[in-house]
Amino acid sequence: MTVFRFFHAADLHLDSPFKGLSHLPAPLYRIVRRAPVEAFQRLVDVCCRRRVDFLCLCGDLYELQEGRLEGPLVLQKGLWRLHDAGIRTYLIRGNHDPDDQRQPRLQWPPTAHWFSSRRVESVPFYKEGREVARLYGYSYPVAGFRENVVPQFRRDAGVPFAVALHHTNVDGIGGHENYAPSRLTELLAAGMDYWALGHVHQRHVLHASPWVVYSGNLQGRHMREPGEKGGYLVEVQDGEVRHMEFVPLSPVVWRPWTVDLTGVGGEEAMLDRIRGALRTRQSQPAAAGQVTVVRLVLAGTTELAYRLQRPGVLDDLAGLLNEEN
Repeated sequence: MTVFRFFHAADLHLDSPFKGLSHLPAPLYRIVRRAPVEAFQRLVDVCCRRRVDFLCLCGDLYELQEGRLEGPLVLQKGLWRLHDAGIRTYLIRGNHDPDDQRQPRLQWPPTAHWFSSRRVESVPFYKEGREVARLYGYSYPVAGFRENVVPQFRRDAGVPFAVALHHTNVDGIGGHENYAPSRLTELLAAGMDYWALGHVHQRHVLHASPWVVYSGNLQGRHMREPGEKGGYLVEVQDGEVRHMEFVPLSPVVWRPWTVDLTGVGGEEAMLDRIRGALRTRQSQPAAAGQVTVVRLVLAGTTELAYRLQRPGVLDDLAGLLNEEN
């Protein structure tokens, strides 16, 4: 019986600039700013603790256009930790970190394999002296890459389990640029057992057996990326996926929270209703070491609407509630 485990993650955005969040209280902003790095460190911890055999990182690992070194250096340090733990890493580049001349020249561990940006490349993975899987991948050569390279992904004869890493928009998913466009029918026809996808920040299993999976990003960057973020731990036995588990890793979780003000006739009654909603929110258990950032959405019909629409009123309300919580 052959058993191995791998972890699938994507879109780390380690040095994300977090634009438009300067309104957050300073202590919270510092936590949010650090969150992508913390999420990646948690990923490395999980891989070591759960004793995975290899990690797939599927593009947009850092922000190359920002020109900073923080993201690449954080990634490098994490990959060396995995190397020391005997865990191999397979990586592709996406539209935020393409394989162009801006890439910093760093020494990556020998157990970290960056896939080529010239062609789809295949690499065997060995366990206990024999090949148990083969990985296929392709890195973006430029940021605005819009070529469909799926026809280059083809399973080789005799491969016991095939994993493909691709940073792509499948069937034109809305809200994301149509980089490296592909179709689900094409992916299924390539003969892979597991497509480890990046680019779309919402996790989604597009197909099971063969598996076509978006892991989503490790850390939501704003309120338009709500909910827990993380990646997938996959266990393979005798050439088949026997277990797949979503593992939450984000230290900051964004959640919209709607408060219905219908019938509320005064400011004190409004505050009571909002505070009650927040107490309900706070009574719900959160994971250890996790911070929830709530956006209050005030809805319904109320005679206070005229006041809430005046400049600065909502800022005053937010300031009061942040002090209380």
